[in-house]
Amino acid sequence: MRYVLAVITMILLCGCVGDNGVKIICDESFKCPLEDIESSGINVKEEMAQSFSCIRRAGEQDIVIVSDYNLLTLLYPDKTNYYIKFAADSIVIAYSKSLNEKWYEMEDVKIGIMNPNTSACGYQTLMVLKLAENYYGDDSILYNFICKNTKIRDEETIVVPENLEVNGNVIVETSFSDLVNDLEKVDCIFIYRSIAEKNNLKFLELPDQINLGDAKYRIMYNDAKVTLFDNVTIAGNPIIYGLSLLSTSSEAIRLVEFILSSRGKEILEESGLIPLNPPLTDNLNNVPHSLRVYLEEEAPSVSKPV
Repeated sequence: MRYVLAVITMILLCGCVGDNGVKIICDESFKCPLEDIESSGINVKEEMAQSFSCIRRAGEQDIVIVSDYNLLTLLYPDKTNYYIKFAADSIVIAYSKSLNEKWYEMEDVKIGIMNPNTSACGYQTLMVLKLAENYYGDDSILYNFICKNTKIRDEETIVVPENLEVNGNVIVETSFSDLVNDLEKVDCIFIYRSIAEKNNLKFLELPDQINLGDAKYRIMYNDAKVTLFDNVTIAGNPIIYGLSLLSTSSEAIRLVEFILSSRGKEILEESGLIPLNPPLTDNLNNVPHSLRVYLEEEAPSVSKPV
């Protein structure tokens, strides 16, 4: 039945979307699946940014998609009043030559990361390093990799200033394509597994207890907290993509329906993401009626950004 719905949705989208298309602002890491969705004949007018930048710039678009669903709660209640969690990912360490399995013991390592003030992957990387300290019993990991090479501080939370003031051992990027290219200049980069796979990178998988990729360790992940330069504090959570509608556009609703459909899930899998089955929302009553058949409601998160 859902396959039939997906086909009908595709036909409607191809025939009904206006010349301006569905306006989407989304995390750059979602570029590949979005391109596959567009190649199916859907007219999309996309704006790529990093997840926190998406939240800061959200407003006139129809849909916002981020790689940390909890960020969507920052738009409550003025711009939206629900999130839809639909796909999962994890952090890996990609490298070009070789990488010691005891990477956390490496000294004077040169790394590449995304900017934690704009990118969910950036602050999630800091969380991974903090969780690694507990997992490996070494409270110097975050310091050796990040704090001694930047102005980022490890206090009650990991404090990220506006000006990171990095030295030569850390490269901070605002684009995933630039981060991948940095492998020519650094020992390793911290990046989403889906992007590493799409770019055929060699990478080291991290234990589930620290890679932010397994929902059963949610409480453990919550122990790692990051405070960004604008005083927003974010607790560690499984890396789960979330979206929300910012308009009542029927075409935008149909596009979300396609993402949640069986064909949409196939596209997510082909892009290296893990579709949630079923997708989840924090407020089913606020979701457009036609989308509710795809969703289940979960208890509101206790670790929303503050």
